[in-house]
Amino acid sequence: MTRTYASPEGKPLWVDAYLPEKTPGRQVPAVVLAHAGGFHTFDKSDLRGTGRWLADHGVAVFAVDYRLAGPDRPTWNKAPRTSCPP
Repeated sequence: MTRTYASPEGKPLWVDAYLPEKTPGRQVPAVVLAHAGGFHTFDKSDLRGTGRWLADHGVAVFAVDYRLAGPDRPTWNKAPRTSCPP
């Protein structure tokens, strides 16, 4: 299942959900997978095999796309900032 999870600057970012078979009353672990590529190549589809394997073994998986950098568009400073207590 693919859904839009954010639209920064009006451009949609997608998430693929790989879910284990439904087991009523049972909670399952979940992970978020971000593809490799140095912030300038690849996308969430590279994680299909891993996502499906984990779901088949009882883990809910959310594989996300993120803003990729370009020669004229750095993205290193676009991640949300949070402050951590000292």
